[in-house]
Amino acid sequence: MTPRYVEILLLELENRMKAEPSYTQSSFARDLHMSRSTLSEILSLKHGLSYRMARKVVKELKLTEPQELEFLDSVLAQLGQKSRVSLAAKKRQEKREMESTKRELSEDIFSVIANWYHLAIVEKASQFPNGITASEAADTFELSFQTAEIALLRLQRVGMVRELSGRYHVQTRRSKSSDEIPSEAVRQFHREINQRAMQALDETDVDQREFGSVVLSLNENQLLEAKAMLKDFRKSFLERLDPGGSQQAGKVCALNLSLFSLERPDR
Repeated sequence: MTPRYVEILLLELENRMKAEPSYTQSSFARDLHMSRSTLSEILSLKHGLSYRMARKVVKELKLTEPQELEFLDSVLAQLGQKSRVSLAAKKRQEKREMESTKRELSEDIFSVIANWYHLAIVEKASQFPNGITASEAADTFELSFQTAEIALLRLQRVGMVRELSGRYHVQTRRSKSSDEIPSEAVRQFHREINQRAMQALDETDVDQREFGSVVLSLNENQLLEAKAMLKDFRKSFLERLDPGGSQQAGKVCALNLSLFSLERPDR
């Protein structure tokens, strides 16, 4: 399980990158007064964080008092010491984890579903027996290295990939908690896929894409029937072209089906 202090660092890095597109992991390491390699090893769970360094980090992050205590307790709990201080921190951390594990996992699940590139990276990684690296994922999907790295670490936390010698291997193409996906995450995913569709309409060769639309009138019963037909088509489409999982070389594509009213919503 990923230590809570690593979760906090990743969330802070992601928020800074969203606020300032030019911000990188190197920028984050500089602001925390540590080398990029040290920060990378901490975020990838290859290296722990000392309590002394943790005290400096919380000051730089300007955390609230509860967040600061949670961060420091998480560090102490991971040190493996048997002192009274460390044991007490571990108990406090365990209590917090019991209260917030579902919330923390839900945050990762939300991001995995809401941001299109998570599922795209998993799909691409499933094509290769030796997995995929953050650099390869970034290059394939035109992402920043930091975005790809954070995505892979998040996918690892939800159990969809595992890391081995810097390469990420697919464990499952379905998240463990996919039955509890918030509706807002699903809506965000569809927004992003539609944005990618508009980009493809302008930038992708005609022989590499297919767009088609029809405008028609449907009554309530026909609308329900049309939705059922589209769901059946999507199922048969996957059964025909993606039987039992991809694991075959090819371009990662998105099938985007839409059926909606063109009239004003209150009519």
